[in-house]
Amino acid sequence: MRMSSRGAGFALSITAPRQATQVVSFEKTSSPELDKALNEVREGIILPAYIPHHQRKKLHRAKYEQTLKTDPVILEIDGEIKRYRYSDPTKSSSSNTSQALQNCLNLMRTPEDFANLPALFTGLVKVADRRLRWDDRPRMVRLAGKAGSADVVLRMAKHAKQTGFILDQPETVSWMLAAFQGPAIESDYVKEKTETALQKTEHLIELLEQDIHKQPTKHMRKYAELRHIEFHLDPLFLGPRLHMAAMLALKHNEGKDVDGKVFKYARQMAAAWPAGKGMLELHHPEAYKERPVLFWLTYPKTFLIHVVPIWKGLQAAATVVDGELSAQLKARAANVEAEIKKASSVTQAVNIGEARDKFLLSMGMK
Repeated sequence: MRMSSRGAGFALSITAPRQATQVVSFEKTSSPELDKALNEVREGIILPAYIPHHQRKKLHRAKYEQTLKTDPVILEIDGEIKRYRYSDPTKSSSSNTSQALQNCLNLMRTPEDFANLPALFTGLVKVADRRLRWDDRPRMVRLAGKAGSADVVLRMAKHAKQTGFILDQPETVSWMLAAFQGPAIESDYVKEKTETALQKTEHLIELLEQDIHKQPTKHMRKYAELRHIEFHLDPLFLGPRLHMAAMLALKHNEGKDVDGKVFKYARQMAAAWPAGKGMLELHHPEAYKERPVLFWLTYPKTFLIHVVPIWKGLQAAATVVDGELSAQLKARAANVEAEIKKASSVTQAVNIGEARDKFLLSMGMK
């Protein structure tokens, strides 16, 4: 890959620091509209990031507009010539990174479409060093999950060093777990689907234990003190794993904990969950007021989506294990059940804002 500009003011010809094999590209998708949207992101945001900063900034300065008309910055990638001229940052569609991502996500339909997600995210976040909105990652995960492509997101997290997809946002992690459990729940816990869901939830918890995911990104760092429990120990994330393990035991092993996983995961769950507390009492009260932290969990319908499976998992596991551990699980299930009843009672409110207000009032949080 080579970059040059031959005018008197830009006389240079250098080899760009990134190798051509590293250049982000996309596979053909299911629609011309998506192909176009991805190409616009590549041309307008990702490829210019390979141009050295001292030249790239000139592309957005009006005083260089006339010079760049005749002497554009030239980028050569695998024999393909790209010419970059002045672009008004206030009018360019590429200036809004979040909107560019959402435009592409809205057009993705098939697994083949979502196969482009790692390259898209890597290009925006890792290559172009663009900052996304706090709600971009959760929405990306939800859409991938609905399309049956949650595995793509899991692979992105597995290769976080390359992709920049760091699991430091609770909502993102919780939607990943919801997507993994979905097929098992919808099938009424068919063995193969439940085993697959368990494997994926286990894998995700293992990723949360890795250093790269334990270090919050700059945007999330200021919220770290609001969380009293580390991600890999948080009952909100451990719950789905216990849920799948317990359902396998109940549905397919005559209620027996044949591999010891139900006991192991139940013990970890009980140890991480302070006695007498509900799901909305595990962290600092301010955590539930901050949008990137746990604000999303205070919407009743969202709360039910993420917490009902955990409650069912606690109940199921309590019948598989015995003694004091069973009693601890039942006690925590009772606390969660009280929250679930309150959330369920307000879901018919006129709008989600009203429903949230009523839920918080019933919980003594407002």
